[in-house]
Amino acid sequence: MKKGFGARLAVCAVLAAALIIPASCKKADPNAGFDDFTAEVFRHIAEGDTLTANFLVADREAYGLKPYPGAPATLGEFGGAVILEEMEYSKKEYEKLKAFDREKLTEDRRLTYDVLEASFAAELAEGAEDFVYYAEILSPTVGIQAQLPIVLAEYNFDGTKNLDEYIDLLGDVPNYFSQIEAFEREKSKLGLFMSRETCDDVISQCEDFTASPGTNLLITHFDEFIGGLDELTDEKKASYKEKNRDAVLNSVIPAYEALVKTLRELRETGAESGGLGNYPLGGEYYEYLVRNTVGTPKSIGEIETEIDGALEAAISDMYSALFSGGDALFTEMTGEIFSGGDDPRETLLYLKEAMERDYPALGRDVEFSVNYVDESLSEHISPAFYLVPRIDDETENKIYINPGADTSTPLFTVLAHEGFPGHMYQRNYYKQLSPAPIRSALGFTGYTEGWAVNVEKQSFYYSDLSEEAAAAMYASQEINYLVMAKADIGVNYHGWDRAELAAYLMTYNIAGEDVIGELYKQCAAEPGNVMTYAFGSAEMERLRGKAESELGGAFDLKEFHRFILEIGPAPFDVIEEYMVPWLKGQTSGGAEDPDAAQKLF
Repeated sequence: MKKGFGARLAVCAVLAAALIIPASCKKADPNAGFDDFTAEVFRHIAEGDTLTANFLVADREAYGLKPYPGAPATLGEFGGAVILEEMEYSKKEYEKLKAFDREKLTEDRRLTYDVLEASFAAELAEGAEDFVYYAEILSPTVGIQAQLPIVLAEYNFDGTKNLDEYIDLLGDVPNYFSQIEAFEREKSKLGLFMSRETCDDVISQCEDFTASPGTNLLITHFDEFIGGLDELTDEKKASYKEKNRDAVLNSVIPAYEALVKTLRELRETGAESGGLGNYPLGGEYYEYLVRNTVGTPKSIGEIETEIDGALEAAISDMYSALFSGGDALFTEMTGEIFSGGDDPRETLLYLKEAMERDYPALGRDVEFSVNYVDESLSEHISPAFYLVPRIDDETENKIYINPGADTSTPLFTVLAHEGFPGHMYQRNYYKQLSPAPIRSALGFTGYTEGWAVNVEKQSFYYSDLSEEAAAAMYASQEINYLVMAKADIGVNYHGWDRAELAAYLMTYNIAGEDVIGELYKQCAAEPGNVMTYAFGSAEMERLRGKAESELGGAFDLKEFHRFILEIGPAPFDVIEEYMVPWLKGQTSGGAEDPDAAQKLF
């Protein structure tokens, strides 16, 4: 996949490989041929740009990847022509995939086959070529310009061997950003440029990052890192510090400034405000976007119906909890929910122990660190995030907390979402199963965020809250996510303006210009983003409800979690297909064997 790191933030992954599997190989051993195919797909993804390679694997040569300087440091290529070219590659790879006889593959390879097949089908859906310039790589929170500084600051340095690669990579930022600028100009010519409101927020984010060039985090962070490398002489340390400083001041900062200049020039070509629903094919693209990011073949109409049902159930659950809890419940819900102290690490260790009754144990201890977002990025970055470690590195697990984030979410549940039993736990559990590398390279955000949101809600039961208060907080959190999902659909599929969004929110007694305005801006600027959290969680809840309904008294929450974890990141329709044999295994006694799910896959 010859697509830049940033492009994958806004455009679904394109799976392509240059190797054609010899027919004789497939006849001799279809499993070996399939492994060759998926390994080549993995290599194609990993070699698309240096950042992807750096964050996927530590030992590149072990995965058949070219190391630097044989593989020049680059952020990759981006643009409309590049996206269309990758779609053509994907079509060829899809045909190669379908040439394999699925029934002759082993069970674990069938799962990989099904995941790849669903990914190709979603990415190459009818009309995909018409959506190229609807894609947006720039946005206030998840855009490339917002995420690149953190990713660069967290570059995986393997001693001193890739210091020069990193410096060269900084030098490629102007080239990559110039491609983004060209893409935005094309969007503008087609009448598809972002709204002025979103444009102003992106410009603000860029200006915050470049406000103090001499003390930019890419300089201060690198200087601190270099200072700790004992294998370098003081002279070498000074030399690398100067090279990095030069690259940041003369490549990275100017690239951000040039991007701001281009955005200012194009600003007036966008509408004042609004989401995808205001563009000619905006609704169709939004449906395509949700299908790929969430991982669901359902139409927007089907999704809305499911959300409405989930909302009705969540509201009923909340009222039941409130009525059973009495007057003291409100006081409990608005107070501190955890008295274990303010140390995030200690809270994570507490959660790790508290979750044991509901989640299968990891096969090893997980080493992790808690870090804090740099002040220059805090206004535009999420309240917290987990930096996914490389697939062949078990030591690096980093959770970032943003002390400057404007959020009312308790730190306790934030840490549950990012750490135990959230992203960090899920990633490490799946990694210990030694899945095919391609499974770890594909992104199914609906699965990963759906998992994290669900365990975030579950964590209320691990806090100091009473059972009734925990149930009420669980339902309240679910309602919040589902309402935001409906707002996202309204703004980006139905084309709601602020007044229409306000009218919808009033049905849930949500009012206030600031609240409505901020939600409207978020939905318009980053369409589909909240859906990965909200509808991903709703699908997880639906699957759990289906299992509870069919298994009755035989349902075991820990075993359900084991099933979801061992399937791994995948589209929800694929997960549901694999639930059929799993459910049969549970009713026939399979739940007694803790390795039963692993044997299935």
